[in-house]
Amino acid sequence: MSAALAAALWLVCAASAFAAAPSVTARPESSVVNAVQGDSGVDFFMILVNEGKDKLSGITAELEKASGFSRGNLLLGDEEVAANGQGRYLFSVDIDDSANYGSHTLWVTFYRGGGDAPREELTRGSVVINVSRNVVLSSSTQFDVPVLDMAYKAEGGDSLKAGETNSFSVTVTNRGNIMLQDVQVTLALPDIMSLENSVAVQYVGYMGVGESKTVRFPVYVDERAANKIYAVNVQMRGLSRGAPASFDRAVYVQVTGGAEQTKSRDIEIGGISLPSEAEAGAEFVMRFSVENKGERDAEDVKIELAPEEGVINKTKNVFIEPVLKPGASKSYEVTFFSDKEKAARKSYSIRIAATVGTGESAVTVSQYAGIFLNKDRAAGAVKNPQIIVENYSLGREFVKAGESFGLSIDLYNTSPEDILNIKVSLSAESGAFVPVGSSNSFFIERLNARERVSKHITMAASPNAEQMTTALNVSMTYEDLEGAVFQATDTISVPVVQHTSLTVDDIIAPPDLYAGMQTGLDVRFYNTGKTQLRNLRVVAEGNFDVTESTSYYAGNMASGANDRYSFGFVPREAGPLSGKIVFTYDDPSGEKRTVEKEFSYTVMEQSPEDAGVFEETPAEAPKSRTPLYIGAAAALVLIVALSALRRFLKRRKLRLETEIDDEQL
Repeated sequence: MSAALAAALWLVCAASAFAAAPSVTARPESSVVNAVQGDSGVDFFMILVNEGKDKLSGITAELEKASGFSRGNLLLGDEEVAANGQGRYLFSVDIDDSANYGSHTLWVTFYRGGGDAPREELTRGSVVINVSRNVVLSSSTQFDVPVLDMAYKAEGGDSLKAGETNSFSVTVTNRGNIMLQDVQVTLALPDIMSLENSVAVQYVGYMGVGESKTVRFPVYVDERAANKIYAVNVQMRGLSRGAPASFDRAVYVQVTGGAEQTKSRDIEIGGISLPSEAEAGAEFVMRFSVENKGERDAEDVKIELAPEEGVINKTKNVFIEPVLKPGASKSYEVTFFSDKEKAARKSYSIRIAATVGTGESAVTVSQYAGIFLNKDRAAGAVKNPQIIVENYSLGREFVKAGESFGLSIDLYNTSPEDILNIKVSLSAESGAFVPVGSSNSFFIERLNARERVSKHITMAASPNAEQMTTALNVSMTYEDLEGAVFQATDTISVPVVQHTSLTVDDIIAPPDLYAGMQTGLDVRFYNTGKTQLRNLRVVAEGNFDVTESTSYYAGNMASGANDRYSFGFVPREAGPLSGKIVFTYDDPSGEKRTVEKEFSYTVMEQSPEDAGVFEETPAEAPKSRTPLYIGAAAALVLIVALSALRRFLKRRKLRLETEIDDEQL
């Protein structure tokens, strides 16, 4: 074999292996986890993203050892990740009392295979844990600090069983250096869980330093719960020297024995087709389709047809689809007829309802269709005069809940006779629409044969109207030229969308910000509107450096749901630091919305703990006092000498004066 041929074969094999390699990335659910020296059971999640087209099986994960962490292991995780899906993995670590405080990076390696098959490394990811100094463990601490810690245990170990009442125990430990009084423990459970014949608050009472006490809660898990990890918030409250002290911890509990996955809610009814008019007693055909626009399988799909009384389904009223794949569409054709003798000459509505799931978790989407049934006044006689809604306009594609809109209606007299005294009334179920500035009715004195008339009325959608296509009934009463009274009803469809609202919590600053030191910010956000937010994406911007992408794609966010966004960054220099977190999403109308949350902090110079140990500046040596003593002695000698000289001169003067006096005598 020539060298060129061998090289070509090697390139082909390498390209094939590269093409077959899965596209996998790993990232932390929260970029930064905060902890304290001596903490045990510090939990964090890693997300494994399978961007390939094949399912990954036999997945395992290992947490690499790190200085200052005495234990670290995987508690729960997905063994399989679907194509274009995500896996979630819960890790727990213990932090040494002597661990350096600051940022620690922990690495996780993901593998697949094992056993008889060789183990293959998929990818690696990291999480940053910020460790703060524990004032209780610090020997220099001279004041009292209340600290409550907890551990939990489920009846089945670390999991709860769906459809059963489980014993969920919480052990509370006073790890502070002060006694606590009136300690209480409260569970905040997700909607799928409830307490069986028990209160949510358990009284613990007095707790001395280092003392532990255990309370138990009977937790019932709904049988419809998905097999996944749920967050349970444990709230601990007490009194420390009469002052309130509170400590909250979130624990993550696996639920088993429940539904394999949640149901998709993105079902759409469309393609409705049926005649606008049919003879009473004659058959007519309606066609429509149901499409799964979600990203997951829609299971237990039930399609029901409910025609107004007087119209009869000749074929089938209910259709069942066990599974409807994402993007799949199913078409249906149904034949109706009416009783020729009992049917009235009016418009009849037909309701199409598609339900996904069963029980309380079921979601139903509805659409309405309408048909006018024509009927002779008598055999061989002229048809009754008939008026229909030929056309209508909202002036827009949809109506927003709580806002007004203009409704234009075109009425058409289909008969060869004139009609008189026409009263038209508009109504909707549950008061979804109300008139603005007028009543819900208007009057037309006369409409000649085969003529049309347009009317305009201003209406408002209720703020509580559901986001769906809602039927608006148009009821008409009128007379013919002989004074006979007739009635007709048409149904028009008004698409309603709810307002969107994204609420973002305040961004809490880290305890200390130093130039060049990695840190992070964390913020929680909520869908406080009444409709789903689509394609929600979060990204952070500012004058800082990042070690990984700050972009987070949250996808679709249901009404009432909340999520958390965290990211790590490194301040570039001391001084002011500013930035913002930008949220973008699509509202139900497809319009792009943006919400920005700004933040600004002050960055300090490098921390002394990170800069190293300062060298002690030697104290200045004391100066010698010998010169001082010499100066003092010299001054004393000079004073004595001057005093003696003064006495000598005085005595000499007196002696000379005496001698002069003696000579004069």
